Amino acid sequence: NRITATSILNPISFTQLKSRKIVVIRSWITKGTLHESGSFSDRNFGHLPLWLKTKGYHVIIFPMIFDYDKSMNNLYKLIKKQNVDFLIQVFYLKIIDYFKIIQVAWKQNKIPINNIILKGMDVTPLFHEIQLQESFNIKNLTNNLCYFLMERLKNKKVQIDTFYYPFENNLVEKPFILGCKNSFPTADVMAFQHTVWYKNQLGMFLGKNESKYHPIADKIIYTGPIYHQVLQDAGFPRNKLISGPSLRFKYLEKMNHKKTDQLKTPNIFIALTFDDNLAYDIISKVKIISEFFPQMSIFIRRHPALNYKALDKYLLSIEFDNFRYADTGRIQDWLINTDVVLSNGASVIILETVMMNVPIIRIIPDNDFFLDPLAWIDYPIPYVNSINDIKKQLDYIFKIKEEGRTVF
Repeated sequence: NRITATSILNPISFTQLKSRKIVVIRSWITKGTLHESGSFSDRNFGHLPLWLKTKGYHVIIFPMIFDYDKSMNNLYKLIKKQNVDFLIQVFYLKIIDYFKIIQVAWKQNKIPINNIILKGMDVTPLFHEIQLQESFNIKNLTNNLCYFLMERLKNKKVQIDTFYYPFENNLVEKPFILGCKNSFPTADVMAFQHTVWYKNQLGMFLGKNESKYHPIADKIIYTGPIYHQVLQDAGFPRNKLISGPSLRFKYLEKMNHKKTDQLKTPNIFIALTFDDNLAYDIISKVKIISEFFPQMSIFIRRHPALNYKALDKYLLSIEFDNFRYADTGRIQDWLINTDVVLSNGASVIILETVMMNVPIIRIIPDNDFFLDPLAWIDYPIPYVNSINDIKKQLDYIFKIKEEGRTVF
């Protein structure tokens, strides 16, 4: 990785930036983020990098790679073309740092976990297994390097004014926050909420008094009137919560969606998430449902993180082929032309669907937790689980569509 990076890119010349205020934005790099034209499109922060530039800041992107389908060689070539600097950590880390993350993993694995009882059953061995897997997971090890990266930048006398990162309160944020605060104590660490909060995803909540020692940003920028209370109830300090814009979904305000008559009605759209088991769950139910609606067109959009081969094998095993993949084009154009969307949770597409006034049926999965982004609001269609209830909701929605009524 370092050899590849060195052959294509150059480290940032921080000595030439001593008179500039530096902002580091940690953000996800995925399909559609990097363009051959060199026009960088931030997935989470929208126009923020460009806006900061107009205010005289020197913006640096600290990338996290997510579901990127190109080789590192091609990735670095695209990064070189972008109109913004990228902080590539392999340029600054030393060999000893890679041994340090192994030491951290060893300490994590030695944290005592004992006597975990669930409904009378001792499940401690399961927790030990996950503890070992997560401690030495290569993605987690790589992520922990960001802490030592901050130390290396501090040793180079780099001055950073502000750090921004997408806020989910997940594992990848913690070493980053610690590194920022320990190496750059005068810099502001700003967290932008870019996704929904789930009631039953425990990582999004802090325990009693946990905020006193838990790594938390200096300011958490939330969006929408309900989230001040939601985040406060989740354990985050009230004085850190600041109302702000929705940078990720700003495009929904002015985007011209393409209406088309090419999609045969009635139709349903299934947006699969990153989880294979959730995909199998909803597809198995849709197959049964399709037998009640023989004239219904079915469109399935696969998440890039899914195992496509395993999915195809599953579809073949249940003999389900009465559908069409909807992987191409903007998902917003698919949604606006859909009669109804089906989802079994763990997807922000549920929120996008509601924002576009498209009806959605939320299906509680049989094989996983139901992560519902609409758990905090009232929605005219309650979530369901059984085949019979899904059928009733489809009948209801198709009838409303035929009558030209809108309740969504």
